Amino acid sequence: MTLDTKGMGISPDPHRRRMPWTAEKKRVPGVFHSSKEKMALDGARRVAVDCVDRASQVYPLEALRATVASYEYNTFRGKNIFELVSQAESNALRQWVYCKEWPEGTHDENATRAVIHFLCHGSNAASCDYATSRRDTTTQPAPIRLADFPG
Repeated sequence: MTLDTKGMGISPDPHRRRMPWTAEKKRVPGVFHSSKEKMALDGARRVAVDCVDRASQVYPLEALRATVASYEYNTFRGKNIFELVSQAESNALRQWVYCKEWPEGTHDENATRAVIHFLCHGSNAASCDYATSRRDTTTQPAPIRLADFPG
C-alpha cells in the first residue's frame, strides 16, 4: 500500500489514528440493558451497568435468555400479572361513572369496581361491576375496549 501524503507511513490501522471514535470497543455479550434502571440483566443475574458500555452488543439468543429470566422473575409466585390483578382486592376503588341515560354532564361517584376478569387469550377482557348509582345496585359485565393492545 502506498500513500501519497508525505510523512504518512504504512500502518495496519491508519484510520484508527485519524478517527479515534472508530476504535474497537470491548463488547460485553449477553447483556440486556434496562432503560428504566441502571441495572443490566445478564442471563439470570442482575449486574450493575456502571462499568458496562451502553453500546454493548446484544446477541438475540442472549436477549431471549434475559427475557425468559425477567419473565421467571415476574412470575416467581406462580401467577402472571393479569392473574394478580384479577385477584386483587379492589373493593375500595372508587371511580366516576357515566351512563347514557343520565342527562348530559351527570355522573355518580358512588360506584365501586369489584372484580376484573382477563380471558386467557388476551384479546378481550370483561369487568364485573358492583355499582351503587342513584340507589340502585347492579351487577353487570362491562367489556374493556382495546384490551388486546399491549401496555
